[in-house]
Amino acid sequence: MQTKFRLSVRWLCFAVLLAAVVVRLAAQPGLRAHLVSVAAPTQAAEDAPEPAQDGSWPTLCYEPPSHDAPDLPAVTIDNRSGLPLEPDALPEAALALDRAQEGPLVLIIHTHATEAYAGSPDFHSTDPEKSVVRVGQAIADALNARGIPAVHETSLIDLGNYNDAYPRMAGLAEDWLARYPSIQMVLDVHRDSLETDDGAQLALRADVDGEACAKLLLVMGSNGSGLEHPGWRQNLANAARLQALCEQRAPGLMRDLLLRASRYNQHLTPRSMLLEVGTAGNSLEEALRSADIFSQVLADCLLGKA
Repeated sequence: MQTKFRLSVRWLCFAVLLAAVVVRLAAQPGLRAHLVSVAAPTQAAEDAPEPAQDGSWPTLCYEPPSHDAPDLPAVTIDNRSGLPLEPDALPEAALALDRAQEGPLVLIIHTHATEAYAGSPDFHSTDPEKSVVRVGQAIADALNARGIPAVHETSLIDLGNYNDAYPRMAGLAEDWLARYPSIQMVLDVHRDSLETDDGAQLALRADVDGEACAKLLLVMGSNGSGLEHPGWRQNLANAARLQALCEQRAPGLMRDLLLRASRYNQHLTPRSMLLEVGTAGNSLEEALRSADIFSQVLADCLLGKA
């Protein structure tokens, strides 16, 4: 009997407390609205993008305008720039070159020219026939064969000072642009490096017409680091269209397009791009196969045929 009485008292106290809360809410509409908004966020608040702890924003699925190239696949943009990005914020791609200009139209560079592939000690080499310099030369040769004058900077500027390579390459690229104002695109060719849990180099391959090809990665810069780069959205739109066309030509060849906070010297021209051709685990032959496919799609874009 005593236990039942204590339970009844507890329920009575709870009822009184609840009634007091209801009376207070009725008397203070602003407090009621605040509590409701905290307990049940609006749909707009739930949908608003928020950056992750590493500064990245949600992965974006972008569909490049396909009015002149039907059935273009959507492009996944891995946004790690720390900047918000919406699909409708990107301008139309503008890859076609002004071929009325006399002189070289494309400059191919290697900020990390000693990067090499499986078979090279430490996956680096000063031999241009074994490193990404060989890949860059293949791209330059392919563009020249298509009637697009291309020049190739082969200096090993990362040798002995890897971390200072980007500002040093900026100086070299600016020298090229001053000498040849006709240059309208700078393509920085690298190779990526990915390790397995046990420290082995991972190779990324795509099967294209029965042949193993090194996967490609376009890395685009922004002004997320605070350095001036007003044209990064145009550069990104150009890269997204090129990526979609490459994927249409060779499904599986492209990795997700990567947007970073660094600008990678891409402020120098509106068609600047950084291309990672395979990884350290890939072979040079696999990289060259991919470079050939990429070169043909790039040439079509620069000639206004895609």
